[in-house]
Amino acid sequence: MPPKREEHLKQVEAAVQAVRPLLANHQYQGETGTVIVAGIIDQMIEHHEAILILIRQEKIGSAFAMARLVVEGVYRGLWINKGATEEQVKRFEKEDKIAFDKLIWP
Repeated sequence: MPPKREEHLKQVEAAVQAVRPLLANHQYQGETGTVIVAGIIDQMIEHHEAILILIRQEKIGSAFAMARLVVEGVYRGLWINKGATEEQVKRFEKEDKIAFDKLIWP
């Protein structure tokens, strides 16, 4: 792997790892949507770590496929945080599906 690419991957890894303590420093109790979003962020951190491993092993296609999971996590987190009603969040918690029936988006 070219040194410039490895340096870039180290910077990406440091940025991803910087998020973990921010997430761990808070108590996520009470509001279901907040707890779910915190879990989604934690999962996206794991996906980023796996993507970095795959790139370093030159498994670029698999790394690219995992990038879809990160985009999906962003979409789900934004929907829960900004677009979903409390009823939809509760249904998401049970079914793990985004409900488009009564989508409220600012």
